[in-house]
Order: sequence, then structure tokens, then C-alpha cells
Amino acid sequence: MKLSIIIPVYNVEKFITRCLHSCVSQNLSINEFEIVVVNDGTRDNSMKFVSQFAEEYSNISIINQENKGLSAARNRGLSVAKGDYVWFVDSDDWIENDCLAELVYKLYTENLDALLISAANVSENKIIRRCDRMCYDGTVLTGIDVVYNNILEVCVPFTIYRKEFLFSNNLKFMEGVFHEDTEFTPRAYYKLKRVSICDKIIYYVYQNPNSITRSINPKKSFDLLLVASSLSDYCEFVSGKYVGFISRQIITCVNKALWGAKFMDNDQKRMFRIQIKKNKFLFKYFVQSKFFVFVIEGILCYLFAYRSDCIYHFFYKFFYPRNH
Repeated sequence: MKLSIIIPVYNVEKFITRCLHSCVSQNLSINEFEIVVVNDGTRDNSMKFVSQFAEEYSNISIINQENKGLSAARNRGLSVAKGDYVWFVDSDDWIENDCLAELVYKLYTENLDALLISAANVSENKIIRRCDRMCYDGTVLTGIDVVYNNILEVCVPFTIYRKEFLFSNNLKFMEGVFHEDTEFTPRAYYKLKRVSICDKIIYYVYQNPNSITRSINPKKSFDLLLVASSLSDYCEFVSGKYVGFISRQIITCVNKALWGAKFMDNDQKRMFRIQIKKNKFLFKYFVQSKFFVFVIEGILCYLFAYRSDCIYHFFYKFFYPRNH
């Protein structure tokens, strides 16, 4: 088995057929790749459609579990995957038809630990490329070099990994949290020795306004602090410019958490402020930034951690671009 496509499923009855259809519409023998569907306790009719596909295609297997979240579903799929390489595909997205033969050929002939592919956002039938990597197409780099060249996107489905690389480096997803990709990918890329770049658009991200990554949920702010804290711990094991990359991820996580505080009720906000105060050490990464506005924000938030969400929103209103 050369490749395992792992698809967690939870309440995606409107999208799962499109996703699975793209995964079976391939130019690779079904004996060479498998599709592992992890039913994460879905409450709708998603598995009805999955079962129909599984009856027709022998390389589709179904794993059932109670609802534990995307990370746990990915970890479960990884634990049973038979392929030499694994690709985590989200159930409301889809992949290019007849792409697997070329991807698998690259993975094996270049002896890769990972393959970074290009993706596009799809909204109202408009396809918008996410990242231009044309000058790196076909180039084999280390994961650190990918980061240094600013061509990495932390979204997990954009990278196909060698399964043994993940196992040997004990790389799993932090369970029970949102934004697990932001915690996982920086750890993975620091270890990667051979990553090839594919500039062809292979993966399509449906801009679903109801997806867990785009919906408003106060829990996300608490989880972002957990992710930032985990990255801070990992920062102790990295060196060189990679420290700066991790620091930027931490700053982004903390500011996103502070932004989300405005959607909390009074009790949630009080608990969040207590949590921020406990994690005020994270503001040291702001102070170390080369951007003066982050330095000032970091100093003020460290001194007045309990009101850091108010400080952030002041900076957001007057100093930060809307896409910071």
C-alpha cells in the first residue's frame, strides 16, 4: 500500500460525496492506495453516503468512534493506515482528479519525507490560488528551508507525509483543541529532511462558513492559548531562525485568542482573562519581535495581563491592518 488518504467525518452530509468522489476518481490502482474514513460520531446522514461508496470501492474502510474531534479522528486514522505515505484530507474539501499517480511517483522517486502541494480556496465557484511557489516547483528542501523561504502554510492537508517519519518522531495531533494544525505543522517541519514542492493546484478548500475553522466559538480562544503554550515549550528545542518562526506563530495565536474574547459573555471573558494572566509569559515573544507595535502591545499586555483583550482591541482598531 503506497498511500493512505485519511478523512475524518462529522456532520458533512452536504459535502462528503464530493470529497469521496474526488478521491476515487484517480489514475492509481485501488490496490496501491486506501481511503480511511473515520466516523467521528457524526449525527447526520454522512455515513449513509460513505457506506454507499464503500460498497462500490474495496479500498475504502470505515472506522467508527465516539465524537472526539478532528485531531483524535486523524490520530485514529493514522494508527490504522497501511500506506507508506499518509494524506489528511478534510471532508468538506476535495482533491484534483487523476492526481495520485503523479504525486506517488514523486514521493517514491525522490525518496521524500513529505510533499508540499498547492491549494486553492473555492467560494461561489471562484477558484483563488492560496500560495505561489512556482520558482520552487520540483525543488527538494529541508523543512527548515521551506519555512525560511516563507512558502509554508500550516494547514495539514497541504502536506503529504511519510508515515514512518511521523511515527519515528512521535508526531501526533493535540487532541481536544481547535487550531491543531498550527501546533502540529511547525513541529513536523523542523524535523523534515526531504520535502519536495508541487506548485500545481491539487487541493481545493471549500470556504464553508459553517466549518469549525470559520465559525465563532469562545472555546477557540482558550485553545489558542494551549496551542501557543505548546509551541512555547517546543521553542526550547529549536534553533536559529526557526525560533523566530515559532515566535510569530505564538504571537498570531495569542492575538487571535484576544480577538475572540469580544464574542464571549461576561463569565467566559472573566475565565479567559484569568487564563491569559496565567499565561502572560507568552507576551515575551511580542517583546522580542522586530515589529515595534508588537513590542509595545507585549509590554502593556504583560503589565496589565487581565485587561490584555482591551489592549489588543485598541491596537487592532488604530494600528493593525485587518489581515494581521
